[in-house]
Order: sequence, then structure tokens, then C-alpha cells
Amino acid sequence: MPRSIRLTTFWLATVTLCILIGLPTARAGVNDVLFGAANSQTMIDFSQITDEAGFNAVFTYNTPPTSSLTIGGNIEAQIGAMWTGGQSPGEWQQVRVIIDSNGDGDFTPFDYSDPTHPWNPPTLFNDKGYKVIYTYPDDYPRSELRGEQITITLTMDQYGGWYTDFPWDTWEQWWYEGDADKTDNWWMENDQLMNIWWSGRDQNWNMLPNGDYKMQVWVDENNDGQFADTEANKSMVITVETASITGTVQDASQNPVSGARVEAGSHMAWGESRTRSDGTFTISGLQASSTENIEYHLRVQADGKVTHESQPGQVMILAGQTTADAGTITMSDAVTISGTIKLDRDADGVLDETEDQFEAFTNQWGWEQMDMWVWVDGHNMQGPGWGNADARFEVGQSGKSFSINIPPPANGSAVYRLNVHAEGYVATLNGQPLSGADIAVDANGGNAGTIVLTKASRLYGTVRLPAAIDTWNHIDVQAISNANSDVRYWGWGNIDPYRDGGTSTDTGTFQIDGIPEGTYRLEVRVMGYAIYAATDVVVAKGTDKDMGELTISEGSKINGTLTIGDTTELQRWYGDTGTEIDIWIDAWSHSGGWSGTNLRITRGAAQTVNYSLAGLSDATYEVNCWLGEGFELVDTNGNSPVFVTVSGATTANLELRPYEGIIQGTISTSGVTVDMNTVVIEVQRPWDWLPPKTATVANGKLNATTGAYAIGGLGTGDYVVKAGAYTGYFGGGGGGGGETPVNLVGTPSDLNGYAGEGYLIPDPGIGVSLQRTFVQNDANNPTTMNVTLQRGYSITGTVALSQTDPPWHDFGDGNFDTNTQSFGAANGRKDKNDPNPLLSEAIGMVEDIAGQPVMAMPMEMMFMGGMDPRMGMIQYDNGSGIATYQINGLAPGVYMIQPPFSSRRITNYEYTDMGDAAYYSGDQQTHHWTATTRMVVITDDDVTGADFIFANGYTVTGQITLPEAQTYTEDWQAWNWVGQLELETAQHQFMGHGKPLMKRDFNQGSRYSFTFNHVANGDYMVRFWTDRFVPGGAKFTVNNGNATVNITIEDGANLVGKLVDADTGEAVTA
Repeated sequence: MPRSIRLTTFWLATVTLCILIGLPTARAGVNDVLFGAANSQTMIDFSQITDEAGFNAVFTYNTPPTSSLTIGGNIEAQIGAMWTGGQSPGEWQQVRVIIDSNGDGDFTPFDYSDPTHPWNPPTLFNDKGYKVIYTYPDDYPRSELRGEQITITLTMDQYGGWYTDFPWDTWEQWWYEGDADKTDNWWMENDQLMNIWWSGRDQNWNMLPNGDYKMQVWVDENNDGQFADTEANKSMVITVETASITGTVQDASQNPVSGARVEAGSHMAWGESRTRSDGTFTISGLQASSTENIEYHLRVQADGKVTHESQPGQVMILAGQTTADAGTITMSDAVTISGTIKLDRDADGVLDETEDQFEAFTNQWGWEQMDMWVWVDGHNMQGPGWGNADARFEVGQSGKSFSINIPPPANGSAVYRLNVHAEGYVATLNGQPLSGADIAVDANGGNAGTIVLTKASRLYGTVRLPAAIDTWNHIDVQAISNANSDVRYWGWGNIDPYRDGGTSTDTGTFQIDGIPEGTYRLEVRVMGYAIYAATDVVVAKGTDKDMGELTISEGSKINGTLTIGDTTELQRWYGDTGTEIDIWIDAWSHSGGWSGTNLRITRGAAQTVNYSLAGLSDATYEVNCWLGEGFELVDTNGNSPVFVTVSGATTANLELRPYEGIIQGTISTSGVTVDMNTVVIEVQRPWDWLPPKTATVANGKLNATTGAYAIGGLGTGDYVVKAGAYTGYFGGGGGGGGETPVNLVGTPSDLNGYAGEGYLIPDPGIGVSLQRTFVQNDANNPTTMNVTLQRGYSITGTVALSQTDPPWHDFGDGNFDTNTQSFGAANGRKDKNDPNPLLSEAIGMVEDIAGQPVMAMPMEMMFMGGMDPRMGMIQYDNGSGIATYQINGLAPGVYMIQPPFSSRRITNYEYTDMGDAAYYSGDQQTHHWTATTRMVVITDDDVTGADFIFANGYTVTGQITLPEAQTYTEDWQAWNWVGQLELETAQHQFMGHGKPLMKRDFNQGSRYSFTFNHVANGDYMVRFWTDRFVPGGAKFTVNNGNATVNITIEDGANLVGKLVDADTGEAVTA
């Protein structure tokens, strides 16, 4: 590693990049330094910088102190500096780039060696290292560290690079230097390029206010440690220009809250800041738009306060503006869940403050770590509320306390689920594994007691390859429990040829941290080599397991050539114009494992390259290779997908063949007159997420006179052909990919611009045709598909609210107070007179339903592979009080008519932190009223009377009982899938009420309680699908009242057998 890069560990608190470029000449003189900038959207090929002219051509913004470049939002600056005054190759000089990032007009270097720096001056303790003693100042952001001292050692290794043992928390110490300017000090060899990225932020990573910021480069030419104006230097100015949000944070007594962390995020940008002493804040670095309002979500956190989350629509930067005022944010006092964390390092069950003290250890990166962070979080199991805390163990400590800020329980009490994570330790509470402890909380908070961290075992070892390699390689390792193959512990390692200054190696190291006692199967994978497996590996409690040296074999191989078609015009993503293209090719087998490699080609004409996939077993593999949409991998016989049977070294020559398949035919009519200029033919793979390929008169693929069309560029496989006549389209989501647009407003575009993305508006008199066909990737063998357009029909109906059982939603009791809570307490009654219309609990036609679509899903399309919804918007007439819809352009066939299930107004609130305010317990389709799909058949006439009445319905509750408890000891195991719960009718399976059930849902037991709301009268079945037990279900009826249904799942029997070849009688293993 070059010395200039290694020094960044010592000098820098920012992410930087150093590119070493040799220049042919060197010049002497105090001004022999190059300085310039380019924006982050500039693609820089550093290999082209071979002289001063090349530097200036890339870093084009390099004028003296006038504004030369504007950055902000997602646009950053790439700053380049190069000292060219060296007298001989290998001469080193210290180069400093400093940016006036605090905007005071002066340069204040961030330099620990400055005697005025708040650190004590460093003490040289030997000829290769320094020691810095730092005392946290009284205004340090983390109050618990104020006044504490830490010692940081800086040591030079044998290659001249610096490394340090400072703990992770020290990064906050670096960032705390907020009064200093951004400073980068690098030791640079003459004729080397120094490249720095700057996003317009200060030392605290806060975005700077809009304005001009001066920057300068100096070279310490005489190596006296000083940067004088008489030494080589240049300057320039960069402008920061972003959007911002301002506001004020106060407590319930209207006192300012200082030091609160305020975050703002949207789909365009993210930023954060801290409040000043008067409670005000400014978040810069955001983005605005000249054409649309940009909504930002605000989160405010402060010690002892309930986290504040802004409501939808509350903070908005309006179109054409660059600022927004969030107003005054009032934070309420929090209650706390407190507790103590104790270490039991020797795992003897006895908490001894001497024997169990934390000791430094070598972490997975090979560094000596002097501290350990413990993360604790808790969430309300009965409603809204969440909080987290952390504790930091330093050497010599055996216990720490923690405190989690949470909102006071709305109903006076709550139960919080606690989770604890500490690397290399297992958490227990009252002697039981802490995979989720329930803590009772009241108006005074809660007490978690003593959480014990027991040292978990570490499984580690080394691997040896058949031969040395000169490239870095990753090691994947997993331990699979003999008792339960679903229980797996993952680790990693690497083979690093550059370690200790080397250039090649045949050995590497790996480890798995935090593995409990047990017996395991160990699998070690190194890309390009055979899988190493060790069985019956025993790990004892609290004891590290050394696997020693494992010999990795090369295994079987697939060798061959890969021919790639012309890539001149290939664009895999926007702006993909690079001269080199990376291609990944891999082979996978269920029994033999996986191997892959990367190939690099030059963009251009068709070419052939060699490839090799090593580390395989003797088995049949599927070979995959993806270059981008428009190419498919085939073997020498043109088969796709490609399967290769491996035995030892196997040859397989492959080709990435461009899509050349064609669908062609003629559009004709029967009984209707169609203007061919309004016809669109769309071709798309079943269930494909990519937009369809199209043929229109406008794009030249449809002949307006003859009706002949042709769509090319298709791969091998099935395609759905959709043809119809349209009056226009709405751009944006929807269309062929199956997404459903819900805001069809404004004036639709004409068809000239339609290219497969958007929602087409059918001609009411013409039906849309659907057909499915197979295409071969062969331009000489096109698929013919003729289409006849016929009359289109419509489906109309009304949408009404039940008069006897009107739907409603329990958001709260109407006592909404933004200063103390985010919503009223749910009380189970309809409060129709809620003064806040956004929290009105009675469903309203105007507020919740009007303007939403009723969708007609062609059953034919669903069988072919897709959704293709046809839509009619719900129109509400205030005068008559009647809501109607009409869906046009339907060909004869069977359609599933689906009304809206939910209110967008209510859904906006359910996606905020409202917990039990979300009235539906499932994780799929949210229902806010009774609404079921219905089947409609169109033959030769329009369909009327497809009416819907939305009612409140009834509640179905019940319990699933499994044959065994769903226990787990690790957090990730809580997300293991157990089964799928569904509420079905005889007419409609998967009716939208349902959710996947994970182990965590059973709370370490065998029972899960469920609730389905807004269920109409009728006959139903609750079904539980699972592959672990016998699937089960129960029938029940809802008849003008709530219903209860329970399911008991049986264990069932295992089917064991042997698969043999009918001819030879030998076992079939693949």
C-alpha cells in the first residue's frame, strides 16, 4: 500500500482517495503545485493524466479566488493537487489542502500537533510512535464521557505507515473539531496526484450554509513542519448551493432544547444537524425541485425526550423554493427502561468484578480493540413506542448501566420487548437466553434488571490453497447445527497476498464469532476452489475452537470460450459508456455448490474470450451469465438455459447471443373501424418487471395502411402480445410491468411518445386483445401472431357506504394534541365529531374513496403471466351523493373486479409510528372496510350493476397451535419462516387478509393469536400453509357478529425413501 494512503489513518478524519500517477518531468520553484477541481459527475480516467496539460484538462475548475464550481445536494467536488517541484524521483514532501469549511474567511488547520489544540501535545515514547492523552471537554456531545481521559497510541510500521489503537468512540472526537477547517495532510512523492472529495460539509459533517468557500494548497518544501506563503501554494473558490430546513425545538415548558439531533429525509436527499443553544436548527445539503413539492420526514432525538416524528405533509419544500420552516417542535419528557449489563467472561455463572473484567482483544480485522459496544433496544408490543441505548465497556470494566428513553404508555402501562447485541457475547436475563425479553412499563418507566453477557465461543482457523495467488480472495464460512440444520452461524475471512508487504500467498484466516456450544458441520468456501467440509465439530461453552490448517483443493473445472456479440450500443444503465465492460459468469448446482469469475472485455465488435470456473464437484451445473437486457447465454447447440455435466476438467464453449427474435403479423378489424395511428402492440415476457417493447405507427413498427407490424430484439421464451386502440396515456408507473397507477389526473399525453412506460387509456369502443406465444432467438425464424380487433365493452357500477353498518376507523378519541402525543388513544368507538378532519374516524366517500380506481383484472392475462389492470376511477357527485365508476375497452372474457380496499388518507398515518392505530393486523393488503372482488363475464354486451357497498364488517379472532414451541436463541433466527396464514372464501383464495408467520410471532412458544378486521358476512376458511407440519385450516361463518376460530396443527409423519435408477438399480444422487 502506498505510504501516502497509509498516512490517512493518522492524519485524516474524512474519506479520501489517492491515485498515484507518474509524470515524465519535474520542475523546481515555489509555485510548482497544480490545483483544480471537477464535479462528482465527471468521469475521470486518471491514466490519461500524464502532464500538466492533462491535469488541467481534467480538473478544469482551477481559476484564482473567484467562484469556479458549484456543488450541493448530490453534487460533490473532486479536488486535485500535485506537487511538481521535486528535484529527484522519490523525494517526499508534506502537502496540505485546507478548506475554509467554517466559513469565517480564515484558515484554521485541523492539526493535532498544534500547541493550541485541545489535546495535550503528543509525547514521543520511542523512535517509531507517539502517545496522545486526550481529555473529553465539558461540552462534549456525549455527556457521560465529559472529563474522562483516553490514551491513543500512534505507531509506525515497518513500511512507514501509521496505525492506531484508538477505540471507535474516538471517531466522535475527530468529528468534534467543529471549529477547525477541513484539512488534509498527505506525504506525497513528487509527481503524484492527491485527489480529495468534498461534499460541502464541515468537520462535524454538517452541511454548510450556501455561499462561497475558499480553499488552498500548500507544500512544505523545506520540510520544517510549517506552511509558509513563500512556499508552493495556490487557491480557488467553490460555491455551495443547497436547499435547507429550519426550525426550533423546545420542551413542554417552552424552554429551548440544545444539542438535539434533527434528521430530514426524502426520496431526493438526506441531512442532519444539531440544535443550537437557543433550540434553533438549520439542515442544509437538501434538494428541492422547480416543478414539484418535496416532502421531508423529520426526526428529532434528545436525551430524556420522546423521539419526535413529523406527520405526513407537515414539512415540505415547495416547488421553486429552496427553504422550508418546520416551525416549533415541542418534545415531551420520556420515561426510561433502565438496567445493568454485567460481564461473565469465564462463563462460570458467577459475576466476579475482577475475573470478568473486559480485556482488549483482536477483532475480525486483525486490530487490537480496546473497547466493546453493547446495543440495547426495546419496542412496545402493544402499541406505538420504541427506544434504544448503548453502553461502552473499556478495559478493566465489568458492568455498565443503560437507560432507554420511551414515551409514557398511553394507557398507563405497556410491555416492551428488549433486544441486546454485543459482538462475541451471548445475552441472558434471569438465566435464560435473551432473544427478546418482555419488560413491564408504567408511568414511571420500567426496570430490566441485570442482563448478563457471557463470552461466546469463537471458531477460527487457517486455509491453505494448492498454490499461491497474487489477488485478494474472500472466505465464506458457516457452521450448521447437527441438532437443527436451520440453525446456522456465519463467519468470514480472507486470503490477503499484500499482508505484511507481500505480493502473493497460499494461506488465509477465517473465524466465526459468537457461536454457542454445540456440534456442527463446518463448510468453508473460497471462490474458485472446492468446498471444504468438516463434520461433528464440537464447540464447548465459552471456549474458542481452533480448527487448525484446512487444506483447500482445486476441485473440478469448467473451461471454455465465451463469444460475446457486438456491445458498441450496449447500455446496462443510464450513462453506461465506459470502454471496458465487466461480465460475471457462474455455475450453480444444488449438490455441487457454486463458483463464479469475472471477465473484462473491451466495448465494441463481437469477440471471444477464455473463461474458467474452478472449485466444482462432479455434478450437473446450470451456467449463468448476464451482460444486460438484450443478450442470452446459449451453448453450441443454441440451447438456453445452459446445463453442463462436470466430471474432472470439462470443456463448454458458450455464446452471449444478442436478442434477435421477432414477433410479426397483421392487425385487422371485425365489426369496428380503427384508426391505425391509435393502435399500440405491446410484447412482454410473462410477469416481467421491464417495460414491454412496442409497435406503433409513430415508432415505425406498424404500417398504417396494411396493419403489418414487427417487433424485434426478443430472446428465447414465452411472450404475451397485447394489442388495442387507445386515446392517450398517462406517463409514469403502471403499464406492462403490472404496477397500478393511482393518480390518473391531468391531461394525458398523445401516443407519439409512448414507449411502454405508463398507463394506456383504452378507446371505449375497441376491446384489448391478449395472446401468448413462444419466440425463438433467431432472426431467420420469426413468430407470426395476427391480431383481430373487435368491439370493446364496459363495466359500470356504483360504490356506496352501508347505511346500517357504516365503516369507521379507530384513530383515537378526538383529543389530538401534537405537543404530547402523535394521536388520540384508541378507544374502540366511533367519534364522528372529531374536530381534526385528518383524524376523522368515520370513513367518508370524499375523503377516503372518491378518485380511487376500480380495477378489472383479465383472468386470461393472469393465466398468461401478468396483471394488466384496466381501471375506472370512482367519480362522486356531491349533488346526488352517488359514486360511480366505468371501465372501458374490455374484450369478451372473464374479469375479476376489484374495488379499493383502503383509504390513502388513513394509510398515510398507518405508515408512521402509530402502532395499534393500524387497524389491520396482517402484513399484506390493508383493509379499511369490507371489500371483496367479484367475477364478471363479458360476452356480447356491456355489463351494468357491478355495484359495491362498503361496510364496517366484523372481527375474526383466533389462535394457531403448533405441535412444538418455536424457540430461537439468535436475533436472526426470529425471522425464520414458519408458515403463511390466509383468510379465504370459496370464491376467492388469498383475499388479501393474511400474513407470513415467523418464529418471533410465536414468542418462544407454540401459539399465535390473530385478528382479521372488516370481514363481511359469509362463509370462510382460515388456512395455515407450512412445509414443516401438516397444513391445516378451519371453516367458520360470519353472521352479523364477530367470530372466533382456532386451528390446531399436527406434526404428521416423515416420508423416507431412496431414489434409484430403474435400469441399473444404482442410487440417484443428482
